[in-house]
Amino acid sequence: MRRVVPVAVVIILALFATAFAANLPQTTTTLSAQTANNTSAANAFASAADGNLGAANISKAPIRSLLYPGATTKLYAHVEPWWGSSSHMDIGYSSQDPTQIQRQVTDMISRGLDGLAVDWYGPGSYEDLSDKLLLTEVEQHPGFGMFIEIDHGAILWHSCYPGCDGTTAAINLFTTVAGEFFSSPAYVKTGGRPLVREFGMESYGIDWNAVQAAVPGNPLILHRDNMGFTDAQTGGSFGWIQPMTMPGMPANYDGADYLNSLYSQATGSYPAVTMFASVFKGFNDILASWAPSGGRHVEQNCGQTWLRTFAAINKYYSASRQLPALQLVTWNDYEEGTEVESGIDNCVSVSGSVSGNTLQWSITGDETTVDHYSVYISTDGENLMSLGDVPAGSHSRDLSGVPSGAYSLFVQAVGKPVLKNQMSPAISFTSTNATASWGGTATAPAKALSVSASPATATVARGQAANFQLSVSGGSDPVTLSCSSLPAGMSCSFSPASVTPGASPAASSLTVTTSQTSAAVHPPHRRSVPMLAFWMSGLGVAGLVSVPEAVRRNRRLALLVIVLGLAFLQFACGGGGASHTTSAANPPSSAAAGAGTYTITVNAASAAGTASTNLNLTVH
Repeated sequence: MRRVVPVAVVIILALFATAFAANLPQTTTTLSAQTANNTSAANAFASAADGNLGAANISKAPIRSLLYPGATTKLYAHVEPWWGSSSHMDIGYSSQDPTQIQRQVTDMISRGLDGLAVDWYGPGSYEDLSDKLLLTEVEQHPGFGMFIEIDHGAILWHSCYPGCDGTTAAINLFTTVAGEFFSSPAYVKTGGRPLVREFGMESYGIDWNAVQAAVPGNPLILHRDNMGFTDAQTGGSFGWIQPMTMPGMPANYDGADYLNSLYSQATGSYPAVTMFASVFKGFNDILASWAPSGGRHVEQNCGQTWLRTFAAINKYYSASRQLPALQLVTWNDYEEGTEVESGIDNCVSVSGSVSGNTLQWSITGDETTVDHYSVYISTDGENLMSLGDVPAGSHSRDLSGVPSGAYSLFVQAVGKPVLKNQMSPAISFTSTNATASWGGTATAPAKALSVSASPATATVARGQAANFQLSVSGGSDPVTLSCSSLPAGMSCSFSPASVTPGASPAASSLTVTTSQTSAAVHPPHRRSVPMLAFWMSGLGVAGLVSVPEAVRRNRRLALLVIVLGLAFLQFACGGGGASHTTSAANPPSSAAAGAGTYTITVNAASAAGTASTNLNLTVH
C-alpha cells in the first residue's frame, strides 16, 4: 500500500529549503539584461552614419552627478514630438504612441531629470497632438514637469502670417499655448509664472513688449543666446549648440568656445538674467533633408564632448553661484545627430584574463568616460551573480574565496551618465578551493544601502510644493521609499515609490506638498503578525484536522509537524508574536504647519537594510 506524504510536511520542508537557499549563489541579473537596450529608443534602432548610437545598454547614473557639488540646477530634456509623421525619418516609434510616451518619461526620470521642454508648431499641427499626449503622461508623475517651446515653424505654417505681422502671429500662438497648457499642474512655472521659450523668431520683427502684455498668465518668455540677455521683456536666456560646416571645421571641434562665451556673459555682464545652460553629445545633420552639402558638425569625440559641456558649466557655476537650469540638446533629434535617448558611445572595450586566483582586465579607449567596473560570475554564461564593483582606475579582482567549480566571469565598464555600458567577453575560470562556500567570502561585501537628495534644502510658499531628486544606491533588492517626521498639513509622494538600484544608482522624484488648511489627526495604525505565521501555526496544530486521518493517528508524525511548524514561526518571525505599532515621529496637530523651517526624513528600506536622509524645507 502506497504511503501518503502529509501535506503539512511537504509544505514545511519546501519552505525550509527556500529559506536556506540563501546560502547558495544568488543570481542578481542576466547577461541579456546587462547588455540589452535599457532606454526608450526603439529596440530595432541601429547605429547610424550621423553618430547616433543604436539602442544600447547605457549608464543610468544620475546626470546631476556631472555637475558641480551641491548643484540645485533643474535638468530638462529637449524633446522633438514629430516622429511618425511622413515628413521625418523612421526611427522605429511614433511620438503619438502612448506606450512609447510612457517609456520616454520613465526613462527620463530614471536618469534623474526634472522634466522636459517640447517643441510646439501651432494649433492643428502633428506636434500639437503629440504634445498634449505627452502632457497627459507627465501629469501621472508628480514632481516631473513639462513646458512648451514655440518653434518659428509655428509662425510659418500654423498662424495668420504672412496675412498678419509677426507680433500678431506670436500673440495668437502664445495665447493658444496659455489656454491649452498653462492650467496643467505639471506645467513648469518659475515664481508662479508659466515658462515658455521661443526658438528662431528673430527675423519676424516681433514686439515682445506687446506679446508680454497681451498673453494671459504673465508667462516668463525665454529667448536664445544674446537676445535672452538684452530684450526688454526677456525672462531669461537659453543656450543651444553651434555646429560648423565642412570643410573648414577644426579637428575634434566640440563647440566649447560657444559655451564659454555664453556663460561668461551670463555670469559677468548679466548675472540677474535666468540662464538655461545646454549640454550635448555632438551634432551631425547629414541625414536631414535640409542639411547643407557635407552637413554641419560638432564632433562627439567618443563621449568627451558630452563631458566637456558639463565641465564648461562647472567652470562658471558652483554651489555659491547656482545655475538655475540646463537642457539636454536633445533627447531625440535623430536627424541632427544630437539625440541622447539611445545613449552615447564612449568607444571603450573591455577584455580580461585570470592568473591564479586573480581576475585582471584592460580597456581600450579613454577611461575618463568610465564610472566604475562591475564584476559578475556565472555557471552557465547567462545567469549572473555580482562580485561587486571596482572603481575606475583599478583593474583586478581577487577570486580566492570562490568555491570549487568552473565559471565564466564578465567585467562591465559602467559608463558615466548616459554613456554606453561595455561588457567584456566571457572569461573562463576554474576554482579548486574546496574549503570556500558561497555563504563565506566568495562574494564582495554588498554596498550599504544609501539615499541622497538634490537639492537637500528648498523654500516654498505655504500651499505650494517642493520637488527633490533622490538617488538610491547599494544592493540589488527593490527599495521602498517613504517619509517620516512630516509636519501637520504636509504630504509627500514619490515617482516611483519603489526603485531597484543595480550597478548604477536608481532615481526617484519626491514631491513634498504643503497645505493652507488644517490637518486632521489620524490614530496610529496597528500592524499585525504576518499572515504566513498564522497560516503556519494552523498547519502545525489546528491544521492537523485537515490532513488525512492516518496522519492524525500517527502521533510521532503529528509531533514532528507541530515542532517544525513552531520552529518555522521562530525562524520566519524572529520569535515575535506581538503586534507592532507604528506612529509618526512628529504626531500631527489639528492645524497645518505654519511658516518656519522643517526637517523631513526620507527613508529607504529593502531586504538588505535601511537608510535615510534629511531634507530641510522652509515654508513662508
